[in-house]
Amino acid sequence: MDTLPCSPEQRNWAYETYRTKAAGDFNIFKQEYASDPTTCFISSGENYFNVQFSVQEWVKGYLEYDQKQKYSTYVMGVDVASGSPSGDFSSFVVLDITKPEKCFIAASYYDRIPPSQFAELVWQTASKYNALVVVENNSYGLSVLEWLQKMEYPYIYRKVSLDKIANKFHERLGFHTGPHTRPFLLAKLQKWVNERKIKIEDKRLQYEINTFVYNDKGKPIASGKKHDDIIFATALALQGFEQAEDEIVEETLQQKPANIREVLELEAKTGVPWEKMADHFPEPQLNDWVNSKVIHSVDDIWEIN
Repeated sequence: MDTLPCSPEQRNWAYETYRTKAAGDFNIFKQEYASDPTTCFISSGENYFNVQFSVQEWVKGYLEYDQKQKYSTYVMGVDVASGSPSGDFSSFVVLDITKPEKCFIAASYYDRIPPSQFAELVWQTASKYNALVVVENNSYGLSVLEWLQKMEYPYIYRKVSLDKIANKFHERLGFHTGPHTRPFLLAKLQKWVNERKIKIEDKRLQYEINTFVYNDKGKPIASGKKHDDIIFATALALQGFEQAEDEIVEETLQQKPANIREVLELEAKTGVPWEKMADHFPEPQLNDWVNSKVIHSVDDIWEIN
């Protein structure tokens, strides 16, 4: 864009369009807003994401990057495979979305495992993080949904639709993945990755991002015999933002701080000064502590505790 003879207004339009409508992907920008008859074609093998990572090796199994934090909000995306030794990987990603513009991976799983065992692992991890779980509601994902319901897990992504003929609302657990929803899932993930709204430490996800490309028809797919399982687990997690805010955030903030350190943690998570929250948490002793102590450093926090 810098080499084109553009006016300041055209440059502003190009940058805003590139950032928003093209999700920060220059390939999409060239295709949708071509400057000549040839640049509108995406070449086969071009990367879908505009970031690349220096990763060659990765390990299977469960990885934890951050422990459960009291005032944090989590969503969990779950992509389920058959468990075949030579098939796809079952994967989940737990995102900390407390600060939506700077979310990060708290835990992830990536391995070939029977759906029944994977379902129990999903339930255990979701319970640990109190996460809203977004599971695909077709194919092997149904076994995970069934297990979560059996264990009476309260936070499962659901879609409510209106049956106009019966004039009733129907609730369907999980997210349906298919040809119609695939572009939607990937576009949102692409935007978050390209705009650096999500911190990606997981090497499995890094590797799949590196090998996720456009094919000769312009469709984004995993190249060769590579995989896209943790890509879709992450994409599913991103679909849970709004419901996580509705179902989990309010309940999380009902947890009363036990000491000064937790008061500061609550302020940091919400961005709201304690003085404005004190009426919501009528704890005279705690309020007296906050009002009487002057905190200059982290050491002061531990001294008060």
